[in-house]
Formats: sequence, C-alpha cells, structure tokens
Amino acid sequence: MAQHDDPLDGLMPEDDSYRTCPVCGRDCAPEVIDTGSSVRVAFSCPEHGAHSMVDPFTEEL
Repeated sequence: MAQHDDPLDGLMPEDDSYRTCPVCGRDCAPEVIDTGSSVRVAFSCPEHGAHSMVDPFTEEL
C-alpha cells in the first residue's frame, strides 16, 4: 500500500486504486465534499477530472 500524508488515512479502503486516475495513473489528492446531509470524499485528477467518490463513514465502498 502506498503511503499518503493526509487526514483521511485509516478511514479509506486499504486498496489505493480509488485514488488513482484510471486514465493517466496519477495519485489524486482527496477533496472533502459537503452535500448538506452527509460528507463524501472525491478524487479528481487535475488533468482528467473527477473519477471516484467515497463515503468514509460506511463499510461498503
């Protein structure tokens, strides 16, 4: 597993593929999205845009 210095470590799945851009393979930083009733974490490639969104408070992702 890759090492990342971000406050969401431990809340995200152990497999880092959710944060990797499927087009270029870049490791993308997390962006917290407040939907008003919940919080999600989006991963966006600066070049290719958003590619995944996870809920850090559920077991299933």
